[in-house]
Order: sequence, then structure tokens, then C-alpha cells
Amino acid sequence: EIVALTGSVPPKKRQTIWQSAKIVVATPQVVRNDVQNGITRLDDVALLIVDEAHRATGNHAMAQVGDLFAEQNPSGLLIAATASPGHIEAEINEVCDRLRIVNIHARPPEDALLAPYATGLEVNDVFVEVPEELRLLAQPLEIWLNRIVERLRRLGFYTRQGHITAGGLQEAQKRISISIGNGESFGYRAAKENGIAMRLTHLIASILCQGVAATRETLSRIGKGGADEKKSTKEFAADPRISQLKDTLNSIDECHNKVTMVRRMVRRQIKESPESRIIVFANFRDTVDEISRVLQDVEGAIPQRFVGQANRDGSTGMSQKVQLESLDAFRSGAANVLVATSVGEEGLDVPNADLVIFYEPVGSEIRTIQRRGRTGRQRAGTVHVLIAKGTRDEGARASAKSREARMFRAIQQVRRKRGGSSIGSEGANLDAFTLDDG
Repeated sequence: EIVALTGSVPPKKRQTIWQSAKIVVATPQVVRNDVQNGITRLDDVALLIVDEAHRATGNHAMAQVGDLFAEQNPSGLLIAATASPGHIEAEINEVCDRLRIVNIHARPPEDALLAPYATGLEVNDVFVEVPEELRLLAQPLEIWLNRIVERLRRLGFYTRQGHITAGGLQEAQKRISISIGNGESFGYRAAKENGIAMRLTHLIASILCQGVAATRETLSRIGKGGADEKKSTKEFAADPRISQLKDTLNSIDECHNKVTMVRRMVRRQIKESPESRIIVFANFRDTVDEISRVLQDVEGAIPQRFVGQANRDGSTGMSQKVQLESLDAFRSGAANVLVATSVGEEGLDVPNADLVIFYEPVGSEIRTIQRRGRTGRQRAGTVHVLIAKGTRDEGARASAKSREARMFRAIQQVRRKRGGSSIGSEGANLDAFTLDDG
């Protein structure tokens, strides 16, 4: 008997199911909780199959299931699969350690053995001009940021030349912490200013890369943390330049060219192929809402909002039941455009799409691969990555490409160091077989 177990099944019922089922398909949280609570044990599990294995790190439930399986069933068999193990050897090693992986089998996408099963996947970088109105909105913040960083440079904390980056500010923060540790009083003021610079960098990127809706959402969260919020955050929110920006954003409509580009791409896809399924990924819920609204009047487009379960600052989340209803609507064709935040990247059975649009590139190679994997499964698909010219988008896209290129090399390094069989020698196992043609 094959059964599915999620948290929606009561624990008492799950205990009976564990005892009778031959194959259990479950979330790692359910398996961990049921083992820890004595509802089931793993010592009679013949095979544990782990999907999205890159999650098996730290305190994630998947890693804890790996620990429990090794403890209760040391000789049990395990197979783990992932399309995105990451590019850092230490993290790949941790996954191997937590799941007790002995052999690693890896193949790059272009491998000849995969060719018969791979569908066509076209990935395009689409560069978009940033409207002048948004550049003017960001200008006062850029002047403010440049003045702060110039002071940090004079103090020797910010050392990178050229464009101000979040990485440069993080390096500066480490130097400032050392300065404070050495008893240098000017380090405290530098720490405060560096914190403001980090917020400004994020805010400028939001205006130029995301647009009005996302920036409005970001600002709505600043200064509303109540008694627990830091004094510096409240001061930042009360600054006249931030107050002015809030007022301006509240008085204008979305004007980023990315929204127009999404609308154009969706219209073209549906016109060329009316039966198409399209997924649009965006980082912010306000952007999701804005894209959904704009697509309402595109002929043939039926957009469906898809976000996480938590409620945030006036944005209503979606319960698991509503999420599943949204996916069912997308599968059946009752909706043909799924506009989703990162919750749609993995862990949910998001149906195959003909077209996937990234409203912005993500610097993580894992998230990029997971998003891209929403298309090109059963049939050919296309991915468009929208990149705002002259912004942090360009760096994020380059970072994801670089990390993805390093990923396969990192896997091979870990495999060699752990003594796993090489890809080239796998055919040697065929010597153990004989052919009976009768």
C-alpha cells in the first residue's frame, strides 16, 4: 500500500498508517516528529529516499531524519537526489555526513546519457531600462550613501574601490567590530553609519530593480517593529528623506519597465500558444499583487496569485488548502498564469510550465536552478530572466552563473576526497552481469 502523510493527518491516524503501509511518502517534518514522539521507528525501513537533499544541513528536518535513520537503522539503505547541491564543498560534505552518503553519482546537464530524456530548455537574459522617474527617486539616497561611505573610507573601514556593494559594507562591518573590540570610541558611530549604508543599498536596489510596489512594501516594514525594534531603525524611518520617499511612493503607480515587459511576454506567449502555462517569480508580495493586477486585462490570461502562508503587514497569506486549490486551478487550466514568490520554487508540486519569467535574477545558484526547473520537464520550455540595466541585477545574474559553473566542480572534488567511484569507472560494474538471451 502506498500512502501520503502530511501534518494535516492526525498523529493517532498516522500511527496506524505507519504500521500498515508498504511505501510512505511524507514530509521530513512528519517523519522527524513521528519518530521523536514514538509514533513510529525507522529500524524496519528498507530504503529511505530523500528528495531535495541539499536541504539536509543544520537544523532542517531533513538533516534530523538522516541522523535518526543512522541511529535506528545503521545498515539501512538510502538514496538522496538533488538538482542543486550548491557550490560550496563544506555544505556538500555536510549533506553527505548527515545522510551518511558513501557514493556520489553526478552528471552535468549536457551529459550524453541524459540527452534522450532531456527536453529543450531555452534561457534568455532580458535587459530592461530603468525609468528616469525611478532613478530620480533613488538619487537622494545615493548621495546620502556616498557621503557615508566616503567617511568610512577615510577611517579605513570601507576599502573597496568603485561601485559601493553590500559585500564591501559587510567587510567594513567586520573591521568596525575589531575597532570597537580594541576600545576605539569612533567605532560606535561608524557601526551606526555602516548600518544605515546597508539599508540604503538595499533600498536603492529595491527602487531600481523591483519598482514602486516592492519598495513600498519594504518601507512599510521599517519603523513598525514596536518596542523590540532598534533605535537606529526608528531613526532611519523618521529621517525626512525616507518620509518623503514613502509619501512619493504612496502617490504614484507602478512604473517599472519590468512590469510592462512581463505583460508583453505573457500576451505574446498566450497569443502564440493559447494552451500555455506560465509562471512568473517575484521576490515581493506587493510585486506579485501588482503583476497579477496588470495581467487581468491581457486577453486570454487568467492570473493566479501564489504566496506563503504567513500574513505580513497588510498582505494576506495563503493557507495550505488555498495554495493547493491555486495549484489545482493552474493544472486544470482554470488559471494559466501563476504569479508566485519564492514559495513556488521547490517543495510544492508546481505543475510544468511552458514559460517561466524571473522578475529579477537571484544570486543563489540553488534558487536559480529550482526556479528554472519549473519548466522543461515533460516538454520544451523557455525561461526569461529580467535584468534592470546598470543595477545590482547584473551582479546577481553573474554571481548565479559563476556559482552554477563551480557547482559541478565542487561535487567532483567532494566525491574524489571521499573516495567514491568515479563516473568513468561506473561501467566496470557491468562485468558482474551475464546475458541470458533465452
